[in-house]
Amino acid sequence: MIRRPHDIPDENRTAASVMFADHPDVIRLRASRVLVVGSGRSAAVVAHALAESGIGAVRMVSEAVNVQNVLDGCSVILMGKTDPITRVLINRMSIQKRLPVVYGAATDFTGMVTTMMPDQTPCLECLFGRKEMEEQAIGMVEPMYSVVASIQSLEAVKILLGVGPLLLNRLLIINGMSQSYRKIELAKNPDCPACFP
Repeated sequence: MIRRPHDIPDENRTAASVMFADHPDVIRLRASRVLVVGSGRSAAVVAHALAESGIGAVRMVSEAVNVQNVLDGCSVILMGKTDPITRVLINRMSIQKRLPVVYGAATDFTGMVTTMMPDQTPCLECLFGRKEMEEQAIGMVEPMYSVVASIQSLEAVKILLGVGPLLLNRLLIINGMSQSYRKIELAKNPDCPACFP
């Protein structure tokens, strides 16, 4: 299913995006198209944050669809909780089309975010393996949706504007219980069937 609920008219966008409408960064964001892959609250939070940031087109996909058509014209993919088939399919297509993916997930009080670039970083299958990717995600504590989604959205905006640094080859771990953050270094899996078919 494809939804586009966040085509927000100018009068309802943030004051900043309207006030600086002629700024080159705002113009670049307005010309961008982003795909949000996921279902439920987390996808809605991500889509809303992107729209409020001034992204011109935010497409939402909750399940496996005609991926070719959905990805046409997209610059960045943001992926959260979704079904196993969609997760694997989007991962493979992002590599084929050389599109960056900002992945976010959470269980209970712990969240994680990383940014993946084809040929530069591990892909989802490198990190988790096909079997783990095919397992259903576990629920999270409600506020973690907003924390993870906000970091994902910020990464997407930085990609679109060409600024950094990004969470490349690093997994940001968010501990909601202790309110702490740490980063884990990541590396490609030489046996990954997606990166090294």
